[in-house]
Amino acid sequence: MEPGTIPALVRDNPLDVFFLQLVMEVKPPSGAVTAGNEDQMFQISKDFMATPDTSVEDYVDAEQGSGRLREVSPFYSRTSSPTGVPRTTVHKTQALLPP
Repeated sequence: MEPGTIPALVRDNPLDVFFLQLVMEVKPPSGAVTAGNEDQMFQISKDFMATPDTSVEDYVDAEQGSGRLREVSPFYSRTSSPTGVPRTTVHKTQALLPP
């Protein structure tokens, strides 16, 4: 058997795709929920909140990369965000946050 490559994995690093989506989808609601309680946050949460926001261009590229990964991997969920929560649920949580 000859070694081969999977073009989608060469082009799209799954961890990079995951992180770009995670920052865009999780950081805004996390910031709203933790506002005023920063002194009680774990250091890893503080570090996550300090990361730069994902640009729209990078987010779109990550979404497209996610699609390419779904096409080649039976293990990449078609209905979930990087956090494993269905995308519709992630966006519906916006309504639960204080103004």
